[in-house]
Amino acid sequence: IQAGPSLGIWLRGGISRLSTSRESRAFDDTGEQLTTTVTSTVTLINATLDPQLVFAPVPHVGLTVGPVLDVGLSGSFERSDDTQERDFKQSSYGVTGGLVAIF
Repeated sequence: IQAGPSLGIWLRGGISRLSTSRESRAFDDTGEQLTTTVTSTVTLINATLDPQLVFAPVPHVGLTVGPVLDVGLSGSFERSDDTQERDFKQSSYGVTGGLVAIF
């Protein structure tokens, strides 16, 4: 959305999904494994809002700056040694900036 000759707003957003797993093992002083391997898995679904203010001082080049907000919609946490699945949400926020070059 153009707000002036060298100023604009770039509306960005979407849905993101993250999944990560980790394996844990315990060992004694001799290097012998003490327990079985435990696997932990986290899965998240977020709505991302990332509007950017664009300043283009010269044609085809611009600088961007704006807030970013990830809102946790749903998620889960599971461990292989636990029969319970837990609900898990994570939200984050911050400020981003960048350089845009259009060729």
